This record gives sequence, C-alpha cells and structure tokens, in this order.
Amino acid sequence: MIWASAIASNVNGAINLFGCLAPLTATRWASSKSSEAQLDHVPSVSLRETQPKLAKSLTVTWVFGHLLEPAPPEAYNPDLKRWTLEALPILPEKWKLEVKPSAKKQFNVIKKLLGSASEVVIATDAEREGELIAREVLEACRFSGRCHACGCHHSMTPVSARQGQPGQITELETTRKREKQPLVLDLATLQQVCSRRWGYGAQQVLDIAQALYETHKATTYPRTDCRYLPMSQLEEAQQVVTALQQSDSSLAPTIDQLDLTRKSRVWNDSQITAHHGIIPTTAACDPGRMSEPEWNVYDLIRRHYLAQFLPAHEYDQTDVALRVAGERFTTTGRQVRVEGWKVLFRRHCLPCSGTPACRSARSTSLPNRRHPPSRSQTAP
Repeated sequence: MIWASAIASNVNGAINLFGCLAPLTATRWASSKSSEAQLDHVPSVSLRETQPKLAKSLTVTWVFGHLLEPAPPEAYNPDLKRWTLEALPILPEKWKLEVKPSAKKQFNVIKKLLGSASEVVIATDAEREGELIAREVLEACRFSGRCHACGCHHSMTPVSARQGQPGQITELETTRKREKQPLVLDLATLQQVCSRRWGYGAQQVLDIAQALYETHKATTYPRTDCRYLPMSQLEEAQQVVTALQQSDSSLAPTIDQLDLTRKSRVWNDSQITAHHGIIPTTAACDPGRMSEPEWNVYDLIRRHYLAQFLPAHEYDQTDVALRVAGERFTTTGRQVRVEGWKVLFRRHCLPCSGTPACRSARSTSLPNRRHPPSRSQTAP
C-alpha cells in the first residue's frame, strides 16, 4: 500500500505539510542522491533546480499502516486490566487510540513536523482507509491548521499538489453501469451481514432466524445454503407482498413502486438446492411481538425480497485522466441515473408510519427501529 505522509515546506515564512503513505513513495518524491536523506524524513533535492524556492526546506516523511491502535481496557479503567466475563461488554463512551510501540519514533517525527506546519495536504490513496490513517495522526497530534486532501490516484508530486498547476485532460470516458438486485439471503450470508451491522454472533442469528420461522411464522426455513428462488414461487409474490403490507402498513408507498412481474436473477430453478433462499412468508405477522434483534433480522430479509421487484441500479461512471506538470492523474466520478433497488438500502429508505418507534428508526443506512412497530400501529 502506498501513501505519502508528511512533506513540510517553508514558503514565505509559512510551513506547509503534504501527506503520503510509505517510505517508497516518499523517497520517490525526494532525490535518492541526497546526502541528507534519512529514514524518517527526506529533504527533497530533486526540485531544487526547477523550484528552488519551494524545495529549499521541503521535507518528506511517512507512516507505515496505522500508527495508532485501540487502547486496551485498562486505559479506560485500571480495574479492567484483569477483567471477568461479568465485566463484559466493555462499551466506552469515547474510544481511545494509542501509538503503537513500534511506531513511536515515527509518530514523534511527524508530531514535530506538524508543530511547525500551518497547512496539511493529505496525499493518501483516494479511498476511505488511506485518508483515515492520516487523519488519525492529525487528531492525535491535535493539529489545528488548515487541512485538505488531494483525492487523486497513483502519481503525485509535491510541486503539482502544492501549486495547483493547470492540467490537460488526456482521457475522458463515460460508461453506463448497472448493478443487479442482490440475491435473497441464505443462512451464512445472513449471519455475516448481521455480524457486520449489529455484532450478532452466528448462533444468535440462527436462533433468531429459527424463531422468525417457528414462532412468528414470518420467514421461511432458515437452514439453507441457497440464495435463489424457484420460478414457481414467483406466482406467490402478490401474496407475500400483501402479507408484508398487512404486517406493516407503512410499506404501502414502497409496494406501489414494485413490479411483481419482474424476473430478476434470483428466480433460477437450476440453482435450487435442498431449500431455497430465506424470504418472508405469505402469512401476515405481528412485528410488535418481535424483540429488537428479531425485528432487525426480519427487516433485512424482507428488504432483500422486495429488492427483486425494483429496477437495477444504474449510474454513469466517468473516468478522467489528465497530465499536470508531466505527471499523470486519474479520477473517477459517478452520477446516479436510476436509484432502483438501492432505495431500500439508503438512509430513511422506507416510509415512516409516524409512530415513535418508527421515527426512532431513522439513524442508519438500513433503518433499525429501536422497537418494532406493533400490529395496532401499522395495520391499515
């Protein structure tokens, strides 16, 4: 992984810092011929001929992965150094990070540079994790100056990043992309999604799915390794959707958008094993009898089913390449053309019935009601 870390330059008395990702990138930015080069920071001599004013005190440094890591339990409470099962779960009001022992030297180098900097440019990989690595360090060092990210991929030099030189577009291509509806869930996928979203264990998810099947009669047999549905069940779609609306009347605006004759890739007899994917049943249920975890799992299952009757998600992807000061930059942009099935997985994606339980649900990308709506609240 490559990201540039910290580049400090003194221009007109102002110290500016650029950020990269690895020693390899940093040394490419500076000249390998420099007799002043050090492991933790490299004065750049490669720019002295073309940009002597900028390169006079230009310094490159770097990080290697995350320099910080989550603090151990005793950092919150000394009594937790020897914890017991009774002390779990440990849920701090504010999570703490500590500098890794192996990274203390490099962290102190960057902290010293930041102490003299008035501006930081994060030149990390153009994705969430790369920028997070840099911002963790900035926050830990309590940097209060100006900070912004370059946000371009691959090749980047201190000069082009610092001076904002004009560039020439060399490649421009826009392509229409389509994302098909997600398949319905099998047990393993359901467990993975629930673990990632709510921290539920595999056995807990199985128990919940079994309760939804046996107790609430809300979903089909859960112990399946299949994510497809037989063509014959397409004829039951109207019954399933009607039962869903009877169980939760706030679904009505969403159901009005469905095309129950749509045949997504989920309808495939050749993929059916002993059991088909997990879906809602044709019987109405009472969400008010469900616990919060049961509601979360049920809601997830019904969304994957309803997604089959909405259009594919479509967007225009524009790929741009440009040349700035002899360097090649690339970036990609997206413009949504058809929201399609993704409307079910966006924040506030389903209509609200107006009940306190429903209003409290609008806090995550996949709405998670603190309490499921009661049948009396949602019945038409």
